[in-house]
Amino acid sequence: MSKHSANRCLVAAVALLLGTCLGCWSQEEYEERLEETVKRLGQESAFTGMHPPAQLPGTQVMVQLPQFFDPSPLPDDTDAARLKPPSIEVPDLKSTYEGSITDSEGGKIPFYCYLAATEKDPQRRLQQQFQTAFPEKVVKWQEVDCKTPDGGTRKWKKLQGAGKQQKFYYRDKEQNGKFTDMATTSEFYLRQEGDFFVVIGWRVPTDIEKYIGPEGDRGLDVWASRVAGSVTVK
Repeated sequence: MSKHSANRCLVAAVALLLGTCLGCWSQEEYEERLEETVKRLGQESAFTGMHPPAQLPGTQVMVQLPQFFDPSPLPDDTDAARLKPPSIEVPDLKSTYEGSITDSEGGKIPFYCYLAATEKDPQRRLQQQFQTAFPEKVVKWQEVDCKTPDGGTRKWKKLQGAGKQQKFYYRDKEQNGKFTDMATTSEFYLRQEGDFFVVIGWRVPTDIEKYIGPEGDRGLDVWASRVAGSVTVK
């Protein structure tokens, strides 16, 4: 079923659900409730492609990750070039997740998500490191609205850099691995939640950023903001 067809089915189901109450409301009230319910259910469905909330070690912060990541993070003894981003020190890094996209030759092109929570505000330090890592363009924090599973939005701050060649652990179809230089896009999201500043970092080969995610629901910006919007404090 296409995404368009699924949306039509969702609208029809909600209309049927609310239709029994039409006599209780004015036409205007009914249309407002229909629109609100469709929006809420559509938002919830966008988060069905996520793992259940997981707790960041040593914190009360809960976050959901897309199902195209393994449910478990990379172990601590993983090679540092996979476990941590080059040129940028993630403050109080808690977990690193690795995903991949299969290329035309059957090889696996990796990308990474870094989850951190720190008690000290890392804004200035991260901005300085981003500027050093991606010197071609002035790097500044920008405020973005990230959608939440309940249909609302939550404000986060975002840094973005692109262009620099960085090493990624590429595996061919026989699963032989080697580090390969690829042009990189990085996005880091920051928000204070309770006693912690939560940092969610993404490092992705630029050539594949628009292909991250299942067909019909793809793109780095889509999934990066969705993960940020899923964050709660237990």
